[in-house]
Amino acid sequence: MRTELLKISDIKTNLLTDIDISEFKIPVEVSEIKKRPYTAITPANLVKAGKEFVMVETTPSLEYSGYINYSIVGMTGKLISKKPVLAEFVGLVINSLLDRYSISCSDMKWKVDENNANEITCSDYVYFLKAGRFIKIGKTTGSPSARISQLQTGCPFHITLIAYIRGGIKEESQLHKRFKKYKTHGEWFFLDGELSEFIESIKGNN
Repeated sequence: MRTELLKISDIKTNLLTDIDISEFKIPVEVSEIKKRPYTAITPANLVKAGKEFVMVETTPSLEYSGYINYSIVGMTGKLISKKPVLAEFVGLVINSLLDRYSISCSDMKWKVDENNANEITCSDYVYFLKAGRFIKIGKTTGSPSARISQLQTGCPFHITLIAYIRGGIKEESQLHKRFKKYKTHGEWFFLDGELSEFIESIKGNN
């Protein structure tokens, strides 16, 4: 089954006429967003001011040239694009979803994955991030160590990539169900019991 696209025609006409789209652009050239994966995080000063720590990831669609897949992860949940979005409009779409966090694309700190910039057709991985007593189980495309290391810059928390395995959304979902008794919010879990043992068991394979 072919993936559906989010086209310009899917966006209501009155939205396009009433809003200056330039105000919602990601602070990265469209040509770059089309070529490479990017990550954005809430800057430390905004987190200290009371904003929620949020991570946005954009990845060029492998199936449709000029379209972007995205994900938005906060401490209270995760949103993943169901349709690839035209690159010129991905900022508008992401901003509409970031509104719940009272933050915009322009507020966030954006960075390209330099180590993985030319590896658009790379594998999916499920990664395990450690932040204090908590673990985030998430999915990324490309080198987990290179991709996740970006989050250290400007992050108010000490975040460490402690393990990863090959896998996509299916494997990520299975792990979330397997360790649901340790779940706190969204993709975050308490580092304890069977989850701690599982992570220790896969560390040697990384």
